[in-house]
Amino acid sequence: MDPGYHNHVYKLKKALYGLKQAPRAWYDMLSSFLISQDFSKGSVDPTLFIRRNGNDLLLVQIYVDDIIFAASTPELTTDFSKSQRHLY
Repeated sequence: MDPGYHNHVYKLKKALYGLKQAPRAWYDMLSSFLISQDFSKGSVDPTLFIRRNGNDLLLVQIYVDDIIFAASTPELTTDFSKSQRHLY
């Protein structure tokens, strides 16, 4: 905060953890990342993301602030874990 502006109010341009808009901001950011990584969003469940590559399949399910994923090969799970560590 600037020393000469103690009586001013500042508007944040991002969501803070614990605020009501934080989960939506997190979901939007994660969803955009997954879609950029060639995932498609489930048509019935918008928290399910699917990536197919030939016979390979990677499923990602989001629930509140948790992510669970499963894949047809161990390499896909390792690659996805690394991409998430890089993102966060």
